[in-house]
Amino acid sequence: MILKKSTFYLFSLFIALFSVLDICAQDTLGLDIQSKTGTKGGTVCLNITARNFKNIESIQFNLSYNATLVSPQCPATNVHPGLKNNIFGELFNCNSKDNGYINFVWASDPTTIPDGDVLFTLCFDIKGDPGNTSPVSINGNILLMEVCREISGKTVCLNKVNTSPASIDIKTNTLSIFINKCDADIINTTDKGSLTFYATGGLAPYSYNINSGEFTGSGLADGQRITLNNLPQKAYIIVITDASGLPVSSSKTISNNIPFTYDKLPKDPLCADRNNGSIKIYNVRGGIGPFVYEWSNLVSAVTQDSFVLEDLYVGKYSVTVSDFKGCKKTDSFELVRAPLLLDVKFLSNAACSQSGVFGSIEISASGGTPFITGDPYTLTINSGINFRINPPYLYSPRAGNFTLRISDGNGCSTDIRPFVMPADYAIDMTAAVKDVSCKNAKDGSVSLTVSPYSKNNSFFPLFGYPDIGGLGVKNDTLILTGISPGSYAYRMIDFNNCRDTVFFTVKEPDSLKINSTLVHPECDKPGSITLNASGGNAAYNYTWNPPQTGNTNTLSNLTGGTFKVTVSDANNCKDSLSVTLNQQGILNVNPEIVKAISCHGANDGILRVDIQSGNGPFEVKWTDSLGVVVSIGQTILNVKPGTYTVQVTDKSMCSSFPMTVTISEPAPFFMVLGKTDALCNNENGQTLVNVTGGNSGYTFEWQKSGNAAVIGRDTILDAKAGLYIVSAINTDGCRIKDSISIIEPDSILLNQIVVQTNCDLLGSIALNPSGGTPDYRYLWSVASAGDTSLIKDLPGGQYSVTVTDSNNCTTSFTQTINQQGKPEITTETQNISCFGAKNGSLKVNIQSPNGPFGVVWKDSTGTTVSSQPTVQNIGPGNYTVQVTDKNNCSSEIKQVVITEPESLALIKNISNAICFQDQGSILVDVTGGSGSYKYEWQKAGNALVIDNDSLLISSAGKYVFKITDGNNCIKTDTITIDEPLKISSPTPNIRNITCFGLSDGLAAIFNSPAGINFKWSTGSIGPLSSIYPQEMPGSLPITAIIAFLILHFLK
Repeated sequence: MILKKSTFYLFSLFIALFSVLDICAQDTLGLDIQSKTGTKGGTVCLNITARNFKNIESIQFNLSYNATLVSPQCPATNVHPGLKNNIFGELFNCNSKDNGYINFVWASDPTTIPDGDVLFTLCFDIKGDPGNTSPVSINGNILLMEVCREISGKTVCLNKVNTSPASIDIKTNTLSIFINKCDADIINTTDKGSLTFYATGGLAPYSYNINSGEFTGSGLADGQRITLNNLPQKAYIIVITDASGLPVSSSKTISNNIPFTYDKLPKDPLCADRNNGSIKIYNVRGGIGPFVYEWSNLVSAVTQDSFVLEDLYVGKYSVTVSDFKGCKKTDSFELVRAPLLLDVKFLSNAACSQSGVFGSIEISASGGTPFITGDPYTLTINSGINFRINPPYLYSPRAGNFTLRISDGNGCSTDIRPFVMPADYAIDMTAAVKDVSCKNAKDGSVSLTVSPYSKNNSFFPLFGYPDIGGLGVKNDTLILTGISPGSYAYRMIDFNNCRDTVFFTVKEPDSLKINSTLVHPECDKPGSITLNASGGNAAYNYTWNPPQTGNTNTLSNLTGGTFKVTVSDANNCKDSLSVTLNQQGILNVNPEIVKAISCHGANDGILRVDIQSGNGPFEVKWTDSLGVVVSIGQTILNVKPGTYTVQVTDKSMCSSFPMTVTISEPAPFFMVLGKTDALCNNENGQTLVNVTGGNSGYTFEWQKSGNAAVIGRDTILDAKAGLYIVSAINTDGCRIKDSISIIEPDSILLNQIVVQTNCDLLGSIALNPSGGTPDYRYLWSVASAGDTSLIKDLPGGQYSVTVTDSNNCTTSFTQTINQQGKPEITTETQNISCFGAKNGSLKVNIQSPNGPFGVVWKDSTGTTVSSQPTVQNIGPGNYTVQVTDKNNCSSEIKQVVITEPESLALIKNISNAICFQDQGSILVDVTGGSGSYKYEWQKAGNALVIDNDSLLISSAGKYVFKITDGNNCIKTDTITIDEPLKISSPTPNIRNITCFGLSDGLAAIFNSPAGINFKWSTGSIGPLSSIYPQEMPGSLPITAIIAFLILHFLK
């Protein structure tokens, strides 16, 4: 059955629709993950379960989590038995577990996993602080999510799998407060720091109070972050109170510091459908490491400096980078690459499906990354022919099936596009042959008819075959007459160069032969003649001389004599015979050919004489045409061509007439060989064979010299260069041989000379072709190059050339010219951790194909400090690096800066005890270093283990203060808290009243310590030495008031 094209498309759409409905009817695939709660330092285990996993053949996905909070125990455990047979070996790729994901890949024979069964169990160690939550999800952010299963005997792969998000919540029962600070920018905004804090544990909700009411809030949930911005530099004491009234407090001091910055280097994917893009965060300056990276695609990591996010497709990405203190920076990126597109526009059909006849299409390409030099895209045809094009490109293919693909300058390619070039019609030439009427006649004919009909067909005989006319005739039919028997081949060509060839044979009937049976008269018996005609075309007509009655083939009652007969067939082909019968009384014998000679030149005939009368024994004598006796037997073997006479005598001496018989050999036949040598190296040439002479009905055997295998049996052989042996065999098995050679030109060798770029010098390509058939033509991928063997002044890139000789044989050559110019270099630095240390480092990154490289680092005085790409243990300062490649091309970066933090410095605010054994206080403000200070107080060698920048003192004495910054730089100081001496009770001097009623009594205190006044019961306050007159008898209580002085040490 043959379907019309529209019917085929409708049928295909019908089948495809049912396939889609069948797939959609299947249950949705699902993967579920547990959520768990744990504590810092503990472990939680999550089960991953499946839904509708029926006849699964492969699974792949990545499992993401926050690597700054949890760490997986990879590989997983409790793997389902159905997943044990994995053609990929290990199920889990744990190489990136510290970056927040692991990959899962499995493939095997169709497997069904019951709903709810655990695929595997993955345990996590918890390292994050309470109040944080790590999401856990199955996705395709890094590794394309795909599940393939068998449906109705076919493999169907789905990228959509329903997944349920999960989490690991980190909890604590103890009411806790966690604070991060970000110091003010010492360069730009010296009074704009920030604090971020949250509460967890205890009983939510929470309230907060900062610096005794400076900032307050309530209704906080467990883990809810509060951020205060634009804060001035000072100490902040945060008090959190939970719902039960339980308080907890902590403090942070905001100072100023070097701003937190870094460099960014996004790299777009080379191709729109590839995941080879990346985003690099490097050369981190300011801030305190380690640094936490949290990306929008759920990748997370903790590093001391840089981080590279790799294997990225085009799309939008964002990252939040946090330093050890809690300063954060967020950046967004978009990786782009225009998709590479291929479009084919049909222009015209090929007239027919033959070589040299072409249709036309227009090929368009866009997107991707075009080549910088020359035509922008590479077109690949049938996965083998490559050349550069500048769209739109007109291409003229033959009729048939083709594949097309476009590639760009980055090596990106479109999908292979199948294309069918249709043919308008198919040429078919038929031959109606009329054989010749009689043996050796020349009245055969042939009618050559071409379909489809056209008056513009030209006919001509094929090379090596007889020309029987018709050359130059233009018609739809060619009729040729008067043709001799033989093999012929004719070709026709129409106005579109479409052609067809037909081989035909004009046959001839076998020769009309008369086979006679003679009975010679004997002494007492008459003779007879019986004829049996063969060959020609029956029926036969017999004409006798002397005339006979009727159309008879038998004469009887003959007494001897000569009889002539002419036999005619249906085509009036004739043969005649004259026979002579012995006169009655003569011995009757009949010589006959028992076996004819097989082939021309052979001597394998057999003759025999049949003795039909007389009485034996008989004497037989055979002589040749020269009268030489060749045999005396009744049968002769190994007879060569000629006429032989036999005479027989019986025992009564009665002899036969001398009888002759002629045995002939077949006519010789000869081969005529022709050839067309190969036009191009390693292409086919063609040999032709035609046979002349002999009889028709030949077969042929072609063999390559030195190999007995038969490689062809037609009159034409298409073959590579070499010596070939051909044999022609007729119907009798007679064989002749000949040989012929097909010659090919040498391969085209380009003998190219390539000069690469060198620094600022451009490259060149020179060709000196040999082989093939001169002259040569050149087609370069650089359109402006023209037909030349030399192109020069070439920048870096890929260049292609197709060289064509005078036979249109081609060879192609592609050469990459290295990118010119200097090495591309970038630097990385590691600043000094502590003031006065020499632990900085320098590193230069080199991007260039022209290694090896020479590296020279110099300091600000011009002194060489290293010749290695990486320099360790270096002090602060400005450095210069120069890189020189193998071509002596150099690049230089100046002002590579290594910084060191300022020296740790303390500003102390000391409040001594006002009274003896009263409380004092110390408040220390720290500057310099790298921030993230850790505080330690000691008294008399006993550690107080107080991580705070202030200390409330219960007793006077010497206190040792130790400050450690985020880089473990240390500074210590000794601070003394004083208190006044203890006050002793005074003893007053008393003089009593002398007489009743007088007022001459006296109470006095002399020589009291400085700074002490006395208050008498009367309310008056006396000086340092006080006298109070006593007017009335009684007691006088006094109160010593200690004068005090409060000194405030302010910044």
